[in-house]
Amino acid sequence: MKKFARKQTLERLKTLKAQIRKAADDPKDAESIHDLRVSIRRFVQCLKVFQQFFDLRASHKIRRRLEKLMDRCAAVRNCDVAIELLREIEGTHLMEGMVAMRETAERTLADSLQRWRHRSIRKTWPNRLQAPARAGLWHAGTPASEDVRRVLPKLAERFFRAGNTAASRRATQPAMHRFRIHAKQFRYTLELFEPLYGEGLTNHVAQLRTLQDKLGRLNDCVASQELVKDDARAVAALARRATTCETEFRAQWARHFDAVSRKRWKASLAGTAVSEIKKKEPNADLHSPARRSRVA
Repeated sequence: MKKFARKQTLERLKTLKAQIRKAADDPKDAESIHDLRVSIRRFVQCLKVFQQFFDLRASHKIRRRLEKLMDRCAAVRNCDVAIELLREIEGTHLMEGMVAMRETAERTLADSLQRWRHRSIRKTWPNRLQAPARAGLWHAGTPASEDVRRVLPKLAERFFRAGNTAASRRATQPAMHRFRIHAKQFRYTLELFEPLYGEGLTNHVAQLRTLQDKLGRLNDCVASQELVKDDARAVAALARRATTCETEFRAQWARHFDAVSRKRWKASLAGTAVSEIKKKEPNADLHSPARRSRVA
């Protein structure tokens, strides 16, 4: 598993470096900022999932640095989302202030990205992360294709329990927000192991992406309310939209994550991983096509 973990980490680090350069070239581009945030999340989740194979001190230091960059990206992204929502709810009278806020956040981010683009993270971070394997989630001597069948069903069960709580009528928006983060991390974890699974895992990832879309829209409405809190009409419109998003999320959960579906999920995760020997055969190394989405 350690060899597999290193390969996945290096691939995500390569993507992260490329997205930093792309965003630094054009910090005005909303999609570039979005893609950078996604690449940061995927890399950080990789460090978390395989933490027993990395130097803990180095890993924590890297994650703290990325958190700061993520915060600067979020300041820009939140403005982009708010601007989009203001157009939809006819809040154009607030656009000028939001655009100015975005420009300020963009300048701060652009300065940071210029420093990041000159860092040799692809050369230095792998060396810093090297460490002897420790006991943990994964069995170091077990082939990756076998170990995932043991671990992923357990992670799925935790996800389902959290989802049932978040989809209940008593659940609050903060509880749904926490589950949104849980769902995102679970999806990024599954993506790490797509090379070891067939089409079934790709379909599961797609279901999670759709679920995240519902939760993401809810979070957009809640976050944007804070940005326009001085305008009662805009806040009310966003609150109504948030209520609609809550209903859509609960319906999506009930429709696609009922008891039967959950059993199929766990059975698939426990029994369909291909062996490392056969993973290069046709249809054994399927990846979902790259898609641009607010939930990526």
